[in-house]
Amino acid sequence: MHGSCRFRKAIKFFVLPCFIVLSCCWLLLYLESIYQRRRAERFVDDLKSFPFATAGFVEVRDLMNRHGGTALQQFPVLHFSQYGLPSLDSQGQAHVLIFQTEPTSTQRDCTFEIRIKNRTCIPVRGWTTNVLYSVSVYSGIRPWSVWARFEVSGGKLERSQIGIGQLRNGKLGSYKGLIPLGYNLTTTTRPQHGNNSYVVGSPHVTGPPMDLWDAWSVLTLNPPTRRALDVNLHCLTTVFHGCRNLSELAPSAWADYEQQLKQRPSPDD
Repeated sequence: MHGSCRFRKAIKFFVLPCFIVLSCCWLLLYLESIYQRRRAERFVDDLKSFPFATAGFVEVRDLMNRHGGTALQQFPVLHFSQYGLPSLDSQGQAHVLIFQTEPTSTQRDCTFEIRIKNRTCIPVRGWTTNVLYSVSVYSGIRPWSVWARFEVSGGKLERSQIGIGQLRNGKLGSYKGLIPLGYNLTTTTRPQHGNNSYVVGSPHVTGPPMDLWDAWSVLTLNPPTRRALDVNLHCLTTVFHGCRNLSELAPSAWADYEQQLKQRPSPDD
């Protein structure tokens, strides 16, 4: 009898407070993720009306200032991978990459970058990486990131990259575990894929399974950036499941990809 009373008291004074603390921490992380997602939505809405084809230093600088971006002026700078998420090695372990960026910035030649992410998307290394990311994924607060990089050369916007990424738990083929879902839009002054001014596809990736997608657009007077930026960021913060695939994250880009597949000549032609 006395033993069961002590056990109930232990639950009351130790387990229950720990549960309350963990619940409060989860709620704070969830609310912070919602707040950052709304920041990202405002940024994407601004991008849809941004004059990519005619933008110069001033337009890019003002866009970055409105949303908290910065000019890259020192190195080394710690970055996540191209899709805003930790990379996975051949064993499926998450890790971060380090790149060196330009040491100077002028009005004619400057690189701007912005990154909006939730607090679970943090640069960590070693065995703690997989533990932290696995816990956050299973708790329903998945690491995600929305980022953009604008390169100004000769006073004009030369190249831009806009990325959306989320780390989720899923299955691809025989692999089951943490899977990065990434969507990256690149705009340049020159075509990168023959004479095509707009292409959506999945890059070839060697290593662990990743659900990665790229869109490329030429900086013309009427670029398809608004359609390419038709994204659903709400799925980044859903608790019971994350963004399942590209069709949910970027429905218009997925529709364009399917249409391009139909237009490709068959091997028999």
